[in-house]
Amino acid sequence: MNQIRIASFKAEYINLVQKESAENNFELGLETGFSEDDLKSFRIKFRAVISSEVGYELTVEYSSFFETDDEIIGSFKSSNFVTINAPAIAYPFFRSFISTITLNAGYEPILIPTINFQAMAQKNHP
Repeated sequence: MNQIRIASFKAEYINLVQKESAENNFELGLETGFSEDDLKSFRIKFRAVISSEVGYELTVEYSSFFETDDEIIGSFKSSNFVTINAPAIAYPFFRSFISTITLNAGYEPILIPTINFQAMAQKNHP
């Protein structure tokens, strides 16, 4: 791959509900996706469920779309770039989005934790 860049971001699902009995909790899921129509792009999709003791639960699905100069081949799809580097590049934008959405909704902004994607990948695929 010659060059890889973030092309765009998109919040695909947002659900914010008040929950008086909520506890502080953060769950994160990660998914990669490759287009059959566009062989020069892929996406990293984060799905988070965040509960706060200040009284809400936020569920978000947020995708970061990447473009490449070359067509994506099979070995790239399972490479460290897709499983570690691309999520690490996209995650700060996701963190900022979460902070902004909670602030703009009238709550104290939430800063979700940083993630070590290399450790996460090793844990999921020892």
